[in-house]
Amino acid sequence: MRSWDYKKPMFVAPSMNDAMWRNPMTEQHLKRIDELGITLIPPHESSDGEYTNIGAMADPSKIYSTVRVFYDSNILKKKPGVVYC
Repeated sequence: MRSWDYKKPMFVAPSMNDAMWRNPMTEQHLKRIDELGITLIPPHESSDGEYTNIGAMADPSKIYSTVRVFYDSNILKKKPGVVYC
């Protein structure tokens, strides 16, 4: 990531346990990710009716659709037929 060209899109789909997700340091890291223009694909939430757990990596179909929507709405508008890496 240190050598990433931040003019190019980047997506992160974190996976962590509930305590890690709710840690104040994670909030700071998420703010920095946003400042860098990185797209966060939030972890999956589940609930047992009493408590909401968060932290499981987003479903692969959610990751794919997020990247695909970004690609369709941003990249294809620039130059159809050209793939940016």
